[in-house]
Amino acid sequence: MTSRTRSIRQRSSFSQLVTAGVVPHSRRDFMRASAILAGAAAAGFRPVSAREFPALPFRGLIQDDVQTGVEIAIPFNPYGQDVTLDPHRAPNWGPFWVMLPYAWSGLLRFNEDGGVEPDLAESVTPNSDGSVWTAVLKEGISYGNGDPVLADHFVGSWKRALDPLQLSPMAQFMEAVEGFSEIEAGGEAELGFSVIDDRTIEITLTRPVSHFPSSLATFVWAVMHPAYMDQVSESAFPLQDAGAGPWKITEFDEGNRFVMTPNEHYWGSPSPSVTSIAWHILPGGGADQAALDLYAQNLAVVADVPHWLLPGVRDDGTLSTELVEIEDHASTLAVSMDFHQPPFNDVRVRRAIASAIDTGRWATDIVGGAYVSAMSFTPPVLRTIADYTAPEGLTSGAEGPATLPDDADLKSEIFYFQPATDTPEQMESASLLLGMIEEGTGIAITHDTSLTPEQITALRQDNGGLQFNIVQWWLAS
Repeated sequence: MTSRTRSIRQRSSFSQLVTAGVVPHSRRDFMRASAILAGAAAAGFRPVSAREFPALPFRGLIQDDVQTGVEIAIPFNPYGQDVTLDPHRAPNWGPFWVMLPYAWSGLLRFNEDGGVEPDLAESVTPNSDGSVWTAVLKEGISYGNGDPVLADHFVGSWKRALDPLQLSPMAQFMEAVEGFSEIEAGGEAELGFSVIDDRTIEITLTRPVSHFPSSLATFVWAVMHPAYMDQVSESAFPLQDAGAGPWKITEFDEGNRFVMTPNEHYWGSPSPSVTSIAWHILPGGGADQAALDLYAQNLAVVADVPHWLLPGVRDDGTLSTELVEIEDHASTLAVSMDFHQPPFNDVRVRRAIASAIDTGRWATDIVGGAYVSAMSFTPPVLRTIADYTAPEGLTSGAEGPATLPDDADLKSEIFYFQPATDTPEQMESASLLLGMIEEGTGIAITHDTSLTPEQITALRQDNGGLQFNIVQWWLAS
């Protein structure tokens, strides 16, 4: 079973095997491990990091003989988000980072180590200070229908993503582009995109950005065939030939599944083995059980197993033999507190709450051992890919919480809005964490589970943030 975090190493390895056609003939070879992994980026936080399991190989994935005519089915959990296959309209959410690069290509892409490498571009080079980047396209690149990909198609696609009337949810990865701030504010601007010739594009930024290639590798920068830009409709679904990725989206049954087949016009080698990938869309609130059911019925090659389903898998004579636990996940689970909103605009309140959380108890008792205690929100995988050592964080709540100041302003009611689509087990875990905070500080946090993810997003936008949240953060590629 694969980790729900879709860590760089796990996801890319699977992707490469599919592209190369080295796939097993049975879903039994894909059963992988579990842990709900996550992360945070907020001013005040107390994180826990995913367990680091011993390294294990991809069992059964490498075979002496390549299988031919293979069709595979993969569960797709959108975590309550509406499923859109349009790279300029899809949300900034983990599953879409996994799925969309199969069908949509840009100038650059991420490799299996989280590094950036050329995709449709032959080269992408900066000027002397990194404020202007010049991209030269590969020769002979094509869309799914064989039409050539030209430089002005990229510029048209990027302007579509930055339409002020329908700004892409992934627009943040374009924020360094000249004119972006005016577009984001709903106005008009001359964007920093210039077509030099059919194969050459110049991108002008508002400031030097040395890490700009990592933004260019995200799917919001994907190119779309100009003939389809104004026709994209999830119901009519004309996207089959609109992308230039290694796979084509050839079927979309809204709310149920979508299918990809190899793009014979992709610049790289097509899969010699896999004839189609069917992604089964899972229901909100019951996605994990639905995925496991598909797997148990031999209707899917892989399934995530969160900690609340793990005992049942271990007790199952067949499934227990196929469970593989993966080491070095790339994500972190943490509490975040908005220091722009009371009472968290008082750093003493944030520190008291953070110190009241016993991360060891949170990791082992509340989330069933799916995590280990951590003193920072840095994903442990960074130690592997970047030789990075995280700084020391706050002391553990097990050593005693900080004292809440007598003069702290606690008049404001505090809310934690958890999506109504979460499972009862996820809601119970959150409730136990909130109880730990109240036990250590006396601060009661109202646990509201009545809103949809879309309503919570709207609430966050209206209020300029959420007071309190349990957030997920992970490395993505």
